[in-house]
Amino acid sequence: MLAIGAWMFLPAVRPWIVGIAIFAAVAGIAAVVLGLWGSRKTSEATSGSRPHSVIGEVLNPQGPRASFLSPSARAPIQPARDSVLAALRRIDWFQFEKVVAAIYRSYGDTVQRLGGAQPDGGVDLIVSARTGKFVVQCKHWCNWTVGVKNIRELLGTLTTSGIPKGVFVTMRGYSDEARDLGVKHGLVLLDEAQLAELIVGLGPTHGAEVLALLNDPRKFCPKCEREMVLRTAKRGKNIGEQFWGCQNYPRCDGTMQSRPV
Repeated sequence: MLAIGAWMFLPAVRPWIVGIAIFAAVAGIAAVVLGLWGSRKTSEATSGSRPHSVIGEVLNPQGPRASFLSPSARAPIQPARDSVLAALRRIDWFQFEKVVAAIYRSYGDTVQRLGGAQPDGGVDLIVSARTGKFVVQCKHWCNWTVGVKNIRELLGTLTTSGIPKGVFVTMRGYSDEARDLGVKHGLVLLDEAQLAELIVGLGPTHGAEVLALLNDPRKFCPKCEREMVLRTAKRGKNIGEQFWGCQNYPRCDGTMQSRPV
């Protein structure tokens, strides 16, 4: 009201009023622009950050992925994930262990590998995450499901190791009895669909190590880590069949089947 009155009755102050109005308008526009810029920078920082630790979500029933990773949940596999699934099915069991380890490392966890051809006592990986330490058992079984016996073995391993939390990772899935027993004892049971979800969720930057392992056509010896070569059995019950053999033979007799089990 004062500004209107001054405008009407004091012509001398009109230029000052116009100047103040222009200054206020410019300041308001600048505030809006700065606010939008700050919001964009925050969004960029968030989108470029490392994905939330997967095991923190897996083992915490209140975590944001809890519904997806619960045994009763099954996320549909989209066509974009078909290549990841095909690669998971194509690799060998030793490579599979490395892929699972790389997934946890990509989510920021520390991984100790104990698998391979050496006796591991039912422990392929020991993972240290922000939520604690847990054991991971990997079975690259594409043609049959994990049975209750395998779940009991993992539970026994947890008792022996003194580590209370465990994760079982396989491809095709679990029998109903195995799943019920695992859920009853608080195990996390992952299958190929959930692994594909985790890998896709990493993206090309954080998932670079995982994708490199999935796309590597080479086979490595589970005993000495040297590259393997494809050979044909010349004797025994499998005569004429192909298998992977360590190129360091006869110093190393590591072998691997030519087809996924």
